[in-house]
Amino acid sequence: MEETFPDSDGRGAADGDTAGGLGGYLRDRRERLGLSIGALAQKAGVSRSALSRWEAGVRRRPHSYELEAAMADGLGMDAGERMRVHAAMGDARSVRRLWAEMWARTGVAGGKAPPLILPGDLLRDLRRRRGWTQGELAARLSAPQSAVARWESSDDWPDESRIIAACAELGASPSETELLTGWAAARAAGWQLADLASRCGPS
Repeated sequence: MEETFPDSDGRGAADGDTAGGLGGYLRDRRERLGLSIGALAQKAGVSRSALSRWEAGVRRRPHSYELEAAMADGLGMDAGERMRVHAAMGDARSVRRLWAEMWARTGVAGGKAPPLILPGDLLRDLRRRRGWTQGELAARLSAPQSAVARWESSDDWPDESRIIAACAELGASPSETELLTGWAAARAAGWQLADLASRCGPS
């Protein structure tokens, strides 16, 4: 699967289009926060030498717990952003964990996540909570009703800007928005539901 990381504007960019792939992405985030490598290492509890190797592309695949610490504790990235990076790295275990954490925060179904959550189920529940038809939601988003139907069946999924607009129209909570945009980010990294199921089902 192709590694895809956001560019400086937050849009997806192929690994070859972003300097150093993961390393370039982490360096860009660190520099925009005004952090030195030493400061990031102290905040994240990760060695300075490891961070330097990641940014230089010398150490291609960091341990998931180290990368998670750098992103969450050091760079303050939310779960959706972190899921995007883990998806780009092909780290199914971390994607599954973050997906479950984001689902639990929505409080839907008591916050209990089955092995595979269909994002379209939540989108449909949000629409029904508003009392709207698929056609009414489609009109508000300037999208065909058939597209909304595909989203709710999880056969297709809108890009991040469209799902953010949908969440705003539907009055989604921050945790619900994070979940749905997190899946959009995973899709941007090349993941499909069948792929997620095969990688992230019960182990």
